[in-house]
Amino acid sequence: MGGSAGFVSRWFFISALMGLLIGIFEAWMLWTRPRVIPLLEPDVAYVVWFLAPLIDMAFFALAGLALGWPASRTRGKELFAAIEAALAVTFVTLMVAWFHIEIGPRPFNFDGDVLLPALIFTPAFLVSLLIFAAVWPWLEVLGERRLAPLMRPLGWGLGAITAVALAGIGVFMLWPPISGPAAPPTVPPPRGAPNIVFITLDTVRADHLSAYGYPRPTTPNLDRFARTGVLFENAIAATSWTLASHASMFTGLLPQQHGADLAVPLASGPWTLAEILRSRGYETAAFVANFGYLEKGWGIAQGFGTYDDLSTDVEHNLAQTFLGSTAVQMAYQTLWSYNWFDRRNARSVNAGVFRWYRH
Repeated sequence: MGGSAGFVSRWFFISALMGLLIGIFEAWMLWTRPRVIPLLEPDVAYVVWFLAPLIDMAFFALAGLALGWPASRTRGKELFAAIEAALAVTFVTLMVAWFHIEIGPRPFNFDGDVLLPALIFTPAFLVSLLIFAAVWPWLEVLGERRLAPLMRPLGWGLGAITAVALAGIGVFMLWPPISGPAAPPTVPPPRGAPNIVFITLDTVRADHLSAYGYPRPTTPNLDRFARTGVLFENAIAATSWTLASHASMFTGLLPQQHGADLAVPLASGPWTLAEILRSRGYETAAFVANFGYLEKGWGIAQGFGTYDDLSTDVEHNLAQTFLGSTAVQMAYQTLWSYNWFDRRNARSVNAGVFRWYRH
């Protein structure tokens, strides 16, 4: 394959290969280190090994196509090669620098979001330009004689890797790995023991629930429960935020006793409600929509045989990647909804419940 088309195809395949290698490195980081520093374990599943290489390979393949086409029509090919090299250096540097995130939305910061990438890209571009200007004649000869015969097998290989990645994502979506840290119950369940359903609505105030006198019918299903069951009129939360409140509900301890805090997971010492139930022969399962402080890495999953948090969603694993947390998230909140694109809704939670129940 010669001429302009051959040059562009070589640029395209080499760029895709570079993106694949960067994606494998990113998947390794996500698999081995939590993005939120206090987490006890990373909040991703095996699908990240398919997602990160696939999305990075696609990004750099498109960048290679966009730069390879004008490069094939000018003598200054080293200029476009330097641009792509600087883009790769900036991408990897920002991927590592922005790897750790804080809970909650991050406001736009001009220095961090604009000046920092520019400061990384500029020297990387200048150094790359000097290198490519010196060695480009040799690279052109190498490309024609040595690399050109390798493009066809490289293309087939990248195509096969893409197919495997898509198949892996498809398998994950059909059979998400729902698991938990606890061992199976070692004792049989007691005869006649009741089923227990524990439902929490995070960040909901009593004075906005119609069951507690709010004039608008905001919670008709809870109102029906209240009419047929017991409504506690003097129920007070142990604290005002998610992790510490749930830790108190699950352990019966006050926040200063169980120790779970803004940057401190729940310790393994306190015995949780789920652990007590499992010791009595119960099968325990939790299904979580909270994308912050109820992930299993915060220690809140103790005692649950099944703990279905956001790590079992393709969207959440995509959101942990560099491109997912920047380009995809920005496009989603600009074009669709000002929200996190990996946020779960009731349908997603119920699907997990029904999938577990059918087993």
